Amino acid sequence: MTAQTGLTAAMLTTLYDPTISTSFGAYLNTVQSAQKVKYQCTEDTAKCTNTELAYLQWGGSKITLDPLNGNNTYTPISFSVANWGPAVGGSVAECPGITVAPEYFTYTQDPFSDKSGVPPQFSIVQVGRIVNSKYGWYGLKNLYNAMDFVQSYVD
Repeated sequence: MTAQTGLTAAMLTTLYDPTISTSFGAYLNTVQSAQKVKYQCTEDTAKCTNTELAYLQWGGSKITLDPLNGNNTYTPISFSVANWGPAVGGSVAECPGITVAPEYFTYTQDPFSDKSGVPPQFSIVQVGRIVNSKYGWYGLKNLYNAMDFVQSYVD
């Protein structure tokens, strides 16, 4: 990394040192702590885990509908991370590598669903059960559950 940035190893260590209050490492810890409180994560004592953030987003768009620091350019309130990131050439902002919304919850909204009422926002525990790779009564490995899940939004 020193070749790409021009920073020495000592400079990089200082940059990421969380014990230095003005460092990027300290700022990152502050952001992660605020995220943990805002989204009520419980798996790690200091921050939300990647799994918790992914489950919150997939099951209810909870991160993009209520971003930690809303910014209309980079993190506008939306149903999907597909709408996040800097706009390029006047196009819709996008997250690199994500061209369509990957979240379940996005497809429970107009124009994808004409269901009346409020679609469920799944909790971390509920999404964990749905995506569990082991066969279970709750997960999509159970063929009946998978078909029922899909059919709920096809009708």
